[in-house]
Order: sequence, then structure tokens, then C-alpha cells
Amino acid sequence: MSDQSITATELWHLAVDESRLFTMDFTPLLASGETLNSVTGTSGGVTLGVTTTAGSAITVATPAINTDAITVSDGDTIAIGKAVQVRLTEVSATAGASYEVTFWATTTAANRLTQVATLKVVD
Repeated sequence: MSDQSITATELWHLAVDESRLFTMDFTPLLASGETLNSVTGTSGGVTLGVTTTAGSAITVATPAINTDAITVSDGDTIAIGKAVQVRLTEVSATAGASYEVTFWATTTAANRLTQVATLKVVD
């Protein structure tokens, strides 16, 4: 199994007391025809899914691979099977704090991929 990792350049914002669905696009890491096939379970001793460095301050719901195309804010479309979506809920984080959100998934080409985004809590 091949491991690939990328740190996302986008900064996500989550307001105090907010619960929102976030989308991590894996398209830049996928070869033509390759899609994500798992975001749960384990692969080579690595637990797949989504975690944060926020501890219990941010709740992470069960992640899912997109089953429909997604149009993002810049107008681009993410094809089916190329993104992971997860709901993040602020519970007790401090406004101004930043956390890492890490995504692990496997692909149809037997690759294990990791992406990391930054989540900033705002008022």
C-alpha cells in the first residue's frame, strides 16, 4: 500500500456554537479513474477517518465519501468518490483557537491518503 499525504492550504472557520458540514477534496491526490473506497476501519495499522487536535472541544461526526457530485464555493465540482465529508460541531473551544483536522482514507488503487486542514474557531 502506498502512502501519500498533503496539507491543505485552505483555512476552515467554525463559529462558537456552530455545527457545519466540511468537505475535504482528495482529487489532487488521485490518479485518473481512482476513487476513495474507505474512510472507516483500519489499513496497515492506521485507523481511517477524521480526527482533530481539539480533543472534546470539537465533536467529529462519522465521515463519509461523497456519493453525489459537490459544487464548492469557487464553482468547481468535485466528482463522486473524490471527497470526504464530515460534520464538525463546536462544543467548548475558545474563539481564536486553531486546530488541525486530519483525514485518512484508502483508494481503489490500494493507496492510503492523508490530508490535513486547519480549523479556526471564530466568534
